[in-house]
Amino acid sequence: MIKFLKKFFIFSFIFFLLILFFEAGGRFYIKKKNFENLGVSLKEKTYGILRSDKELGYIHKSHAYNKSRISNNMGFLNFNDVALPEKRNPEDIIFIAYGGSTTFCYNLKQNEAWPYIFQEEMCNTQKNNESCKFSVLNGGAVMWSAGHIYKKALRDLPIIKPNYLIIYSGINEYTNYRNLRLIDKIDVNKSIKNKEYGLITKA
Repeated sequence: MIKFLKKFFIFSFIFFLLILFFEAGGRFYIKKKNFENLGVSLKEKTYGILRSDKELGYIHKSHAYNKSRISNNMGFLNFNDVALPEKRNPEDIIFIAYGGSTTFCYNLKQNEAWPYIFQEEMCNTQKNNESCKFSVLNGGAVMWSAGHIYKKALRDLPIIKPNYLIIYSGINEYTNYRNLRLIDKIDVNKSIKNKEYGLITKA
């Protein structure tokens, strides 16, 4: 019995070391790939851009990264932090772009996503070379429906107070409906008849 326990603990320790090795190696690889993709410092960023959320299922973490994305101080997919109204210049113009994967642009580099390109195009219209007065915050989240966006906007808008809001959404509505029925066991048709709108799945 003692021999078996000894072998078990040795095997468990080796297995634990292997997990640590692959975890550390994986994080090193992801950090390297992120830098190759974006060329931006990951100082003070932590690995993994998602965190669980009781209401929405998940949201983006602040100051985080994965292989192809960086999040800022408020969890938007931007290189620069969000400046709150009291710290902004009067001429600053802030957009928030919400949507699903078509705004997140998971199959592109972060600087190829349309909110980033939109910001660049607006900055290029400026007559002088001073710092750009336009900011487009990318609030895209994979598989989010209009209901998810609405609930997230209720949190963000009173704090950030943007000048403009862009919502590019619609494709995830059926998936939200299906998951509410199949996973959350909600009779969506009955909810609609009862005028219970804005239901979202956390799946």
